[in-house]
Amino acid sequence: MAKTYLEIQKKIAWAEEKRKKAAEEKKAMEMLKKELEAQEIIERQRSRGEILEKYLREPLLLTNEEIDSLLEVMFRSGFTQQQLDKLILPKKQPAVKAVEVEAKTVEEKKPVVM
Repeated sequence: MAKTYLEIQKKIAWAEEKRKKAAEEKKAMEMLKKELEAQEIIERQRSRGEILEKYLREPLLLTNEEIDSLLEVMFRSGFTQQQLDKLILPKKQPAVKAVEVEAKTVEEKKPVVM
């Protein structure tokens, strides 16, 4: 099946158009992803702000700087740091253990040099 020069040019143009559309779609999806991530951040900050205000006495009387100072003092506490560790470390452990297992597997595969 011999193809003419014109047929080949048409296929090239079609493929180029398809590539451009795919690139445009990829760019649109990346922008949508960024927007969704930004919305998630805003929602998380709003939710956590509501939680904080629930525990503050007279939150409308306090400035942002005063709340920041209060939180700074609270989070410097050894007790608070221990509580954070209790909450955070178990969530990090599976990832740490997976890396350790992978490292041990790599070490086991190394040839023994004598």
